[in-house]
Amino acid sequence: MAQETTFSIGAVAQAIMVPLRYYFSTYSNSANLVWNADEKLGTMDIFESTDLNRVPLGEKPRVVVSRGGFTVTGTGLTDNLAAGVSFGAQKGRRQDTNLVMYQGQASILIEARNKGTCELLADMVTHFIGWTQPLLCDTQGWKKFGLPLGVSDCNIAPNEDPNVTKFQVEINCPWIKEERWMARTDGPILKKLLLELTNGDLAP
Repeated sequence: MAQETTFSIGAVAQAIMVPLRYYFSTYSNSANLVWNADEKLGTMDIFESTDLNRVPLGEKPRVVVSRGGFTVTGTGLTDNLAAGVSFGAQKGRRQDTNLVMYQGQASILIEARNKGTCELLADMVTHFIGWTQPLLCDTQGWKKFGLPLGVSDCNIAPNEDPNVTKFQVEINCPWIKEERWMARTDGPILKKLLLELTNGDLAP
């Protein structure tokens, strides 16, 4: 059995965070929204929702990414078969390509103490994902990633510190990825039978 295209659960959040970190570390100085691996040098944070080292919301706005749930669906009537070779052509051996589809929706939370900063950050993230999703699909093998984006209104949300006001925008990022694998079998019993017939061992 050989794998052709595989899906990794951890790839969803990374597909969002890694490009965003690059963008906000390279091109966002004019907006004073800069990500840096050294927290002392950055003016914003980008991390996964399950990060136990996340810093409570202070003066820095932040982008919080969650991969969300997903479904796995088959695409064929017979064992998700996508392609195969006829029984006769392979003399009883199987050489099939199977396919399933993974589909889900990641969540990106934009959080800041200032409404204007929250809106600006949400605008930058939305545009970046929308503009770069074709490149991400081509290079990372996503069938769909990012569109159509769902962007909420800017709302006041509960915060870790009740004395600190937190503005929040939620961006829903849908994605689809296919997974293909090839299964091969030698059909040893049928192969033995064919050899015996060829050698004339099975006389009528």
